[in-house]
Amino acid sequence: MDYVGDNHCYSTPNNLGYNGTVAVTINGQSCQNWADQTPHSHPYDATYMPESSLSEAVNYCRDPEGAGFHWCYTTYPGIRWEPCDIYPCLYETYEVEDSHCYSNQNSGSYNGTVAVTVGGNICQNWADQTPHSHIYDATYMPDGSLAEARNYCRDPNRIGFNWCFTTNPNVRWEPCDIHPCTTETKTCRMFSTRNHDESEYRAGYRYYNRTSYNTFR
Repeated sequence: MDYVGDNHCYSTPNNLGYNGTVAVTINGQSCQNWADQTPHSHPYDATYMPESSLSEAVNYCRDPEGAGFHWCYTTYPGIRWEPCDIYPCLYETYEVEDSHCYSNQNSGSYNGTVAVTVGGNICQNWADQTPHSHIYDATYMPDGSLAEARNYCRDPNRIGFNWCFTTNPNVRWEPCDIHPCTTETKTCRMFSTRNHDESEYRAGYRYYNRTSYNTFR
């Protein structure tokens, strides 16, 4: 799927809210300004538009009557109007990854890669016994071995926060800035051009194909 700007799609529940700046039809015809009555006269005023005036609508493709697709009058006298290539926006929602949090309110489950303390000290490898000796082996870790745990912040004795021994001989250990995960999602607008198959657009296109230029609008 191609990622493009949002000029060719509308995100409101109905396409009446589209206020993009596409001003050319699917066949390449330039759109007539809505404030003009030549070469094609029409009955539309600002009440049909998402803008506050026809001058603000310029010659952008619109759906003033809620026909189900966007269109415009053309500047070519022989073609009264044509539809435009505008369609519903598609969205994808995804979770935001956070290496500074643990899930299920269980600090012992954290297996991220933070390796520095709140005081800015680098963490000592769990497999090392210098500069600070300790009692911990792989059974205390969510990783398969101390080598895999490296020097990442952990909560081996389940005291409720993640910490590590430091590489500073004068600071035996310090906590790390790791917190419970919260549910956070991001929504990304994504859609393709020309190869879309949204039902609303195709319904409008079929309507266009069976409608006379000279009798509609």
